Amino acid sequence: MYLLTAATESELAGVRSWSAQSAQLDLLTCGVGPVEAAISLTRHLASQALNIFGVIHFGIAGGYEGGAEVLDLCLATKESFGDIGICFLNDIISLEPAFAPPTEFLLDPNLLEIAAHCLAGVGFDYRLGPFVTVAGVSGTGDRGKMLRTRFGAICENMEGASVARVCELFQVPCLEIRCVSNSVIDRKSQVWQTEKAIHHCQLAVKHIVEELLNAR
Repeated sequence: MYLLTAATESELAGVRSWSAQSAQLDLLTCGVGPVEAAISLTRHLASQALNIFGVIHFGIAGGYEGGAEVLDLCLATKESFGDIGICFLNDIISLEPAFAPPTEFLLDPNLLEIAAHCLAGVGFDYRLGPFVTVAGVSGTGDRGKMLRTRFGAICENMEGASVARVCELFQVPCLEIRCVSNSVIDRKSQVWQTEKAIHHCQLAVKHIVEELLNAR
């Protein structure tokens, strides 16, 4: 079966009605932030990994200027932990190799190819590129610009790298798709489109899941 994961129930709720019709799908609300996501998914895969064809992680994201705009669908090629290191106001220095944990994770190329082909086939535009996972969302445009430059990323989130890391540990293929709910600019200037972004992402996930199930 495929495991569909999202951080919050609001991101997952619209998927429950149609996913319940298939015995090949399972759902997990993994919680907000890198720690909750890692704990929830580890606990789930510890008992179910042998039955999982792949994990599809989805939800909303903050789009970086020059990377992705509000309501853009985004597919991750790579996930990175963005704030592991020595953090300054507008810079992050990596830890010395002896102290540094893994911080970059590639998403499954086969799932990514299928998802991209599927979205193009149903007329959905999408952005393809690296994502950044942060423990605290960026509250200023300068921090967003720094993270985009440092990681070549198109958007940021709070769970994706943890999900990718756990999937790597259990050798389960992972796909991540998000829809941009807001631009990463100064917090007081941000305009949010959360409900529209959630709905758009859920619809894209539905098309991708149908494609994956039909291919098996």
